[in-house]
Amino acid sequence: MGCATGAGEQGSNIAKGAIIDASWHKSVPDFQLDRFCTSDLKAANTPAAKVASGMENLIVANGVKSMNCVPIGSNGGPFYWTPNTLLTTSALLKA
Repeated sequence: MGCATGAGEQGSNIAKGAIIDASWHKSVPDFQLDRFCTSDLKAANTPAAKVASGMENLIVANGVKSMNCVPIGSNGGPFYWTPNTLLTTSALLKA
């Protein structure tokens, strides 16, 4: 499940919550990813690639976000312009 900014109402493991709410068995695997605004796209493309490659037969994928309730940056993650991130990224780009 793609979930931009997994905090507040979108916090915890919302993917497992969806499985439980669907009355699927608790052993059904799940994963949740946060790629900011591309979370939904990544959540759809990763399973599509696995099915196309033959690694999986069937995958259920979805995404959720509410920028009104949980604005970007609410999870406290670093942004590009955060000093430590900027220094690390700049060093990697020069290598």
